[in-house]
Parts: sequence; structure tokens; C-alpha cells
Amino acid sequence: MRQALNAVDWSESLKGDVNEQWATFASVIKSVESLYIPLKNRSQCKKKAPWMSYKAVKLVERKHKIYKKYKSTTHPAYMKAAQEA
Repeated sequence: MRQALNAVDWSESLKGDVNEQWATFASVIKSVESLYIPLKNRSQCKKKAPWMSYKAVKLVERKHKIYKKYKSTTHPAYMKAAQEA
């Protein structure tokens, strides 16, 4: 497949109207992209700040979870979690 992409005759491939030319060009670019550009896998683990203990990280995560649930900084559960964090 690599030799076929390197040997594209552009003058022959890009004949016709503009829409056909664009479709041909885009398909060649996408196939080259899938061959030569690697996908980077993102890690799911979150890194904590070096000055925070794991207990502090868990408390902050709990605070964020409670905030998402109640969407209010004045809710008593959020205020308690914020104080603990």
C-alpha cells in the first residue's frame, strides 16, 4: 500500500470538477494519515500535585462530586466537604 500512495499520479487523479478533485485528494490524505500518523493513547490515571497527600486528593474529589450533585456552593453538604478538603 505504501508504494501505491507514493506513486500517485496527481495529474491523472485530479481530473474532473472541483468536488471530485477534492474528494480524491481528501481520501488520499486520510489514507496517508492513518498509515503514518500514530495515535497517542491518553492515560486515564490522574497525577496529583506533589504537595498534596492522597487523603487530601480524595477529599477534593469528594468535594467536586458533591458539588456536581447539588450545583450549589451554599448547600450544607458542599460546605462541609469544602471545609474538610
